[in-house]
Amino acid sequence: MKRTLIKCGRLISMDDGIGDRVNVDIMVAGDRIEAVDAGLPAAADEVIDASGMIVMPGLINMHLHTFQAGFRAVGSEWLGPDYFRIFYGDIATRFQPEDNYLGTLFGALNQLNSGVTTLLDYSHNIRSLAQAERSVDALIDCGIRALYIHGDGLREPARHLQRALAYGDGPWPIAQDPAQPDLMQQRVHARIHLHRKCRRRRHFVCPITVFSSHQRPAHCACRALSHSGAL
Repeated sequence: MKRTLIKCGRLISMDDGIGDRVNVDIMVAGDRIEAVDAGLPAAADEVIDASGMIVMPGLINMHLHTFQAGFRAVGSEWLGPDYFRIFYGDIATRFQPEDNYLGTLFGALNQLNSGVTTLLDYSHNIRSLAQAERSVDALIDCGIRALYIHGDGLREPARHLQRALAYGDGPWPIAQDPAQPDLMQQRVHARIHLHRKCRRRRHFVCPITVFSSHQRPAHCACRALSHSGAL
């Protein structure tokens, strides 16, 4: 069993029993923390000098579209409708399985480099089994602890996406032509479909995650699902 000694600068333990301490050592045996104290014996297979650093448990990122990492800083001036029109409604439709792999691999490695060791990858650009598989391959290859959440991508560029978003007040009419007035009925049907999907997954003891972007909290999809007993 490999033993690793970490010589800390400042330890932020997130543990009331240990507290936050300065100039202490951490002994790790295998994948377990064996001891935390000052002046631990140096009998270790590896010694990591973190004396000028903050040492803390790995961060958890609860929501990241990891495949988009290659577009970091692109569109920093965009508003929400711009993102859906330019990226999700156009660029993302051109992604192939290897694009998903490379974007997810780069994004997940960047998370590790930033101190994130647990990631929820909200991969909302899946149009084929190959795209999903290559996205998961990337998470495995980079070594991060991850929960992979897949979502459907658009099959082709959506010309009316920006106008539809400006016309509606939530995610349901996302690709709806604004010339069609029955948006409220569409939202109701979408919610009923979502309730049924959640109940089906509960039957099979599957995890459920909901991405809701409503502007008004009273119309939040999570709240509606909770009130209906679907969660």
